[in-house]
Amino acid sequence: MSCSFIEHFLPLKDPRIERKKLHILVNILDLTVCAILSGTEDRKKIEKFDCRKLDWLCHFVPLKYGVPFLDCIAYVISRLSPEGLALFYELGRRYAS
Repeated sequence: MSCSFIEHFLPLKDPRIERKKLHILVNILDLTVCAILSGTEDRKKIEKFDCRKLDWLCHFVPLKYGVPFLDCIAYVISRLSPEGLALFYELGRRYAS
């Protein structure tokens, strides 16, 4: 039995403090993976990709507060645990192949 895309991210611990969690961790990671799989290589272009594709992304990712800003995306990704980064990388590698 295979896990859904989102279930792969569930074991990750959110590195943000509770009062700073405007966007759901899984949504930030989903948006980042979508951008990377679409060929986005620069972290600044991830936010631009998400804004350009907002209508399409809303069908798959609940974006109550819109697209997270680049600083939010960078903060979350940079503070994932080493295990979390390994899981994030492995998932991206699996979906890319």
